[in-house]
Amino acid sequence: MSKEIIRNNVEEIEEAIKSGLNLKELRKEVKQDISARIKLLNYKPNATVGIIDGSFNVYRLLGSSSVNNPYSFTITFVSDDFINIEDIVDTDIELNLKDNINPLIKKTIYGKIFKASEDSIVAKKHLYIIEVVSPMYYLSLNNKYEIFHNKKTSDIIVEIINRYNQLLNLKIDVKLDLIKAPTKEYTTQYNQSDLEFIQMLCEKEGYSLILDYSSNDPYTITLCELNEHAIVNTYSSTCSFNHSKEFKSTNYIQDFYDKDKPSLQYKIQTGSSITSSVEDNESTRQLRMDIKREKFRDKLNILDESYYKDLNRYSKIDSQREYVKSNIIKGTSEELNINDSLCITLEDEKANKHIDSIILEVKYEGFFPNALDEYKQNIDETKKHQLQYEVEFTAIPKDIIYKPPYKIKKPNINSIQTAIVSNGNSNTKDYSNTIDVDELGRIKVLFHFESNQITSCYLRLSNMFSGDGYGSQFLPRVNSEVIVSFINGDPDLPIIIGTLHNGENKNPYNLPKEKTKSFIKTHSIPQYEDKIGYNEIAFEDKRGNENLSLRAQKDMNTLVLNDEFKHIQNNSKTIIDNDKEETVEANSILTVNKDYTQNIKENQINTVEKEKITTVKEDYEIHGLKDINTIVKRDEKTYIEEDLSLSIRNILLKYIEKDASDKYLENLFIQVANEMGVDIKDSFHLDTTNALYEASNEITLEAKTGISLRCGGNVATIDSSGIFFHTPNYVKNSTDNGVDGNIVGKEGDVINIRINNINNEFITKKIAKDIVLNADTSLKEGTSVETTIFILDNNEKELIKETKNTTVKNSKISQEYDIDKLIEQYNISIEDIYEIEGEMQW
Repeated sequence: MSKEIIRNNVEEIEEAIKSGLNLKELRKEVKQDISARIKLLNYKPNATVGIIDGSFNVYRLLGSSSVNNPYSFTITFVSDDFINIEDIVDTDIELNLKDNINPLIKKTIYGKIFKASEDSIVAKKHLYIIEVVSPMYYLSLNNKYEIFHNKKTSDIIVEIINRYNQLLNLKIDVKLDLIKAPTKEYTTQYNQSDLEFIQMLCEKEGYSLILDYSSNDPYTITLCELNEHAIVNTYSSTCSFNHSKEFKSTNYIQDFYDKDKPSLQYKIQTGSSITSSVEDNESTRQLRMDIKREKFRDKLNILDESYYKDLNRYSKIDSQREYVKSNIIKGTSEELNINDSLCITLEDEKANKHIDSIILEVKYEGFFPNALDEYKQNIDETKKHQLQYEVEFTAIPKDIIYKPPYKIKKPNINSIQTAIVSNGNSNTKDYSNTIDVDELGRIKVLFHFESNQITSCYLRLSNMFSGDGYGSQFLPRVNSEVIVSFINGDPDLPIIIGTLHNGENKNPYNLPKEKTKSFIKTHSIPQYEDKIGYNEIAFEDKRGNENLSLRAQKDMNTLVLNDEFKHIQNNSKTIIDNDKEETVEANSILTVNKDYTQNIKENQINTVEKEKITTVKEDYEIHGLKDINTIVKRDEKTYIEEDLSLSIRNILLKYIEKDASDKYLENLFIQVANEMGVDIKDSFHLDTTNALYEASNEITLEAKTGISLRCGGNVATIDSSGIFFHTPNYVKNSTDNGVDGNIVGKEGDVINIRINNINNEFITKKIAKDIVLNADTSLKEGTSVETTIFILDNNEKELIKETKNTTVKNSKISQEYDIDKLIEQYNISIEDIYEIEGEMQW
């Protein structure tokens, strides 16, 4: 626009203000001849009243139409006859405006009479005022609570409008690139009318609704991007308009929190520069770059497998929405062809300017006094400049991408609600005590406000502790009641924060009687038919009865990766109804400071793969009410430092397959109450200093071959042939009383062979540096004895064989061996040694 034109406009405005006139009066007088009539399309008048076609003159017209909003008109019309207003309300109407100077120019508006009222009677003519609206207006009169799953925004809008196809004769035409539109997982209509909900969705997505009032067959609504599908007029419109520009910050920095990838940064910036036919000056460009608006989005939907693309889409929409506000065209026109959603060239002949624009909003005004015949051509001189028909409009330059402003505030739920856990079915009671959960631990609920009984999507669930691979989990079961909160109050962002008992899901314990009990109690899934299965941790806090109880319906597993410590300050009792198995990989120590009692009603089997040492500091008793069997596959050694008492009430039976040796370093007393028998298949050798045989009655010696008594060189022999004496001196009836005993048979024996350390202690675990092979013997003092040790590995393979000679000293045999020296000599490791054996020969 040139500076000269601007200066002229300013001068005209100033002149108008001084003269007290408004801007409309600046225009030169233009003659109009516009006729306006309406038809009540559904009205059936009584033929006797003289109304023929249901057509009436319009006296006054006021109205408005705009993008995304239902149009509305207030019409005052004239009727020669009385009309019952109840007959015409909510019926269809046709409004016709015609330019009588140019009959080709006309406008037709269809709608529904939302309100009808009687106005007045002038010269026997009846005046009525009706409010005509788009059928879409009726969608503002309800309110609903509804949940939509996995639908595009356009699908939701189409679904709602199609419900009114028959009732309101509505049709929707979708002209969108749906490939670029994301599918919304979850959308909630919360206490909103259908119209308000649709408008809110359009505002958020940047969509436009074009409501065509030129036809009612059917009433068509176009859902589109306005710049792409605005109604195009090929001719220009003569009008008066003014273009204003205002700075709006379009530089958006938007961010999003992705619950699936919390560490991922989504921050994006758009709108720091704008490409438009209305260019920014240098100052505006700098402001647009430096003044930023930040916005955090709570919710996005996946677009082309990416949240980032949806964030970028919304960021552009918000930036474009703000820029629309900065370039506004306002004007007036007397032409009938001006309506909203129109793409047209505006021509201001007076200001010598034009602009390609898109009309966003139109306000209509018409005054037709000729509708009353009595006032025809009788116009007040002061109203000679008042036009019959005029519109005021708001528009934007054509190349500015239109995004509707936010006018509908999304409902907030600023408190909590309760809901019933569902598995997708509305009859939750039939599926109680089941769990429906996805891989993220989310569950579905059925909100009380959802009249269609449509369940929610899977909702996130609050736990008392959550982390990466750790935390807690208690999943609410179907038909249980939960507490639901909403992130930032957004109905589309519910989150479950707790659970409640109710009349069907009752507290498992009797309250208030058991008010001191706290617990965690679960139920088996599915429940048993013959019993109630559950796991439970229960706390009883009543003073004097404090208790912690754990109950496992079936198995219970405990894994302790390091130490476990238990301290029971009083008694402990364990009852196991079946088997018990305990494995200790290393050592096990049991310390009992008082008595230790085991009561085994059947068998006890103890297996010790190596050594077993039992130390009893006082008495040790074994009671076997029946048999006691001891099986030792190798050697058995018993060391008793004091007395040994063996009491057998019945028979003592010993079975020894090889040699047996008994050594008594002092006296041996054997007392036999009745008979004593010794059955020796070979020789019997008794070696003693003195031997004394006494009998109360008699001593009988029997032999099948013979009996010999020998002393020195003298021999007395008894055999089957007689008694024989071999002696140089035979004395019959000698006065000599005899001797105490004789040495008979061979000398000596070796018993109690053992391996000790240098301190003469038994070796049980650790191998000593020096070992001693010991034995007790009855061999003569100084007798030469050959001693040998054998060192074996765990496969009984001989690693070392070492032989040495020694002699009997003090009835003992003893020989030392240096183990370290032998290991070095035979080049083996001490870890290879598994067993050491000893052997003696004489």
